[in-house]
Amino acid sequence: MGIPWRIATSLNNLGALQAQMGDSETAQATLEEALAIRREIGDRRAVLSTLNNLAALANHRGDFAAAVQGQQEALMIARELEDRSAAATNLVNLGQNFLSLHDYPAAYACFTESLQLHTAAGSRFGQVYALESLALHAVLTGCAARAGLLKGAAHSLRQAIQAEKCLSEQQQFDATFLPLAADPHFLEGVKQGGTLPLEASLSLAALPALEA
Repeated sequence: MGIPWRIATSLNNLGALQAQMGDSETAQATLEEALAIRREIGDRRAVLSTLNNLAALANHRGDFAAAVQGQQEALMIARELEDRSAAATNLVNLGQNFLSLHDYPAAYACFTESLQLHTAAGSRFGQVYALESLALHAVLTGCAARAGLLKGAAHSLRQAIQAEKCLSEQQQFDATFLPLAADPHFLEGVKQGGTLPLEASLSLAALPALEA
């Protein structure tokens, strides 16, 4: 029918499916074709969607630098569109890629801003993801008590909103904390985080880590 936006939508969806099927090379080409059409049309929100798909694909391949580049452009567009929800989600994804690149200050900045945006929007799901990301950051920067507190707070919030992870995702998440399994500071943090009021947990999460 020769309708560009419909062609781009089909390509974007097809590329996402190809990525899920493990055909990264074909998915990359399909998504890039979709992106080119969407850029030509000038549909910024559609461009945002395809950039996110390309960034996710790059992350899966372990090309974290490319993932960061795509997420940064997606974040810029989300800000231009004044879409706080999209920006908050992009910030978490961007921060995860910064973690993989060992750029811990940049990751921390992304996670805390995401938490602020999700809190302002009243998104409990978003708060969970931001808290969990900050807990991972704490582990990787050697802050055992902080990691425990944030993990405990995130788990408590997940239970409150009935948003438990699937078993495989939970196992993958928990594996990051195994080095701290016998650390008394971590264990006490988990206990405290699970009992703190949400507002107190959010306030603590936004504070810089002081622990070495």
